[in-house]
Amino acid sequence: VNVGLCNHVGVCNMPENKLRIFQEKLEERGITLATHQFEFSLTSNRREGARMIEVCKELGIIPIAHTPLDRGFASGKYNAMDPSGGKFGSPRYKFVVLDRWTPLHEALGKVAERATLRLQVDTTSRMSKSFRDRQKQMQDQQQKKRETEITKCQVAINYIVTKGAVPIPGIKNKQDAEELLGCVGWMLTDEEMEIVENGVERAEAKKQKSNAFSKIRRLKKVDYNVDPY
Repeated sequence: VNVGLCNHVGVCNMPENKLRIFQEKLEERGITLATHQFEFSLTSNRREGARMIEVCKELGIIPIAHTPLDRGFASGKYNAMDPSGGKFGSPRYKFVVLDRWTPLHEALGKVAERATLRLQVDTTSRMSKSFRDRQKQMQDQQQKKRETEITKCQVAINYIVTKGAVPIPGIKNKQDAEELLGCVGWMLTDEEMEIVENGVERAEAKKQKSNAFSKIRRLKKVDYNVDPY
């Protein structure tokens, strides 16, 4: 920056106060703070990330959300009914950990079904009235129906986009890439966003309750017959 080799700068995981100070110092040198990358998903850093998105909008910075699927927690890839993520072998996470997020995973499933139906109905409404055209379009529609099956993962990614950030999920294979492409061309409605957020809040409440019970169980294990002195 000081030797004039760049005109745009991006930062990662910087707190709000340092972000504002850094932007001021860059502006003094005629440099633009273009992007800020931070963790943001439905299951991790949700409130802090939403706040940071608003700060970035205020400062004219593009917010980029890394780890948007939170290792499979936010997408429902790993859930209480499928702790191994559809693979053979030992579960990746314990049932008690995954069960806390069940209300969110159920909400993602509900929204995925609603979004799929909404997109399919929209496709049907644009069909021609000509019989031959309708026959051809019916075939195309069946193919389109298979292609527009919205997944929980796509809902989780679209949630990030609707919130105003640019998600950068990891892609390991062709299937991941195709699923990510399926996020393009549609958005969650306000009602669907509300369903997802209600699911998150119920999951967080369940998690807090579980943590409280765990704390009580630990306290009950204390041997009160032992003199601490």
